[in-house]
Amino acid sequence: MLQRSYITPSCALLVEGLSTVDDQQMTLLTRFICQVGGKEISGGKELLIYLTQGVSHFCQRLLSGEGAEYHHDQVKITPQGQRYHLRITSEDGEVELDLDRIQLFDLMEVLDQLCLDAQTLPDVVIPFPALRPPTSPVNPAVPAVVGITSVLAIALALWFVPIPEPKREETVPAPTPVSPVPAPVLVPKPITDPAELAKLRSDLFTLLDRAWVNTRTFTVPLTYKVTVDERGRIIGYQETPETRERLGEEAEEVLARMTEELPLETLKQQNQDLKPDRVATFTVTFDITNQLLVE
Repeated sequence: MLQRSYITPSCALLVEGLSTVDDQQMTLLTRFICQVGGKEISGGKELLIYLTQGVSHFCQRLLSGEGAEYHHDQVKITPQGQRYHLRITSEDGEVELDLDRIQLFDLMEVLDQLCLDAQTLPDVVIPFPALRPPTSPVNPAVPAVVGITSVLAIALALWFVPIPEPKREETVPAPTPVSPVPAPVLVPKPITDPAELAKLRSDLFTLLDRAWVNTRTFTVPLTYKVTVDERGRIIGYQETPETRERLGEEAEEVLARMTEELPLETLKQQNQDLKPDRVATFTVTFDITNQLLVE
């Protein structure tokens, strides 16, 4: 389990996830926690992507002089006077918070730190909406830009720096070239068809039962959340909190040993380059009686 933190004066972001065996890159995010405005936002990779897109889109429309409301099924941002109301909906419930402009910029900057970290989710590219040139007469020479870092720089410039009087003979500088936005990486959709889930559950049991050939050395049941694609190939796994509680102080030692004793890591490594369209997650228990349970 890897943890990475990103901090600004009024905002803190913690992400947790899994890494590959041969390096320290976090390639599978399991959860994030963001504290801002006295509230806590938490969820998985999908909500983190929606939150990053929403904050970027909101700030870009705000700077371009358009209506600044942003509405998504899970992220809603609405201006209320000099403050901004955020409503975030996740599997943990609904969080509502009001941010001033500084807190909004801090939230934007902490998400920017995550996007610029090549060691965290290097294969995930978050698509940002294109920014139209501002229609306000405050500074018509601001070029159209893409990305949270550029948004923050422009926002701070417009908010804190006084605009000089224009000179008639002054040549307006050409806009800085902007690299094209890479193609977005789509978040896999959950498989919901009962018949398909039943087949995947059976296939996963067969796969693990055949691959589990090492002698058992653990003394308590080990339970994992195992994610497979639509063809039943293992693309990720994570031990449950209950498993760590059962292991107690020996948790890190035993779980590290299980990467060799159990077949999960070997099977996952065979599929590390896959980018599935749909996934399903099952609860797998390796029992102390050498019995295997897939739910």
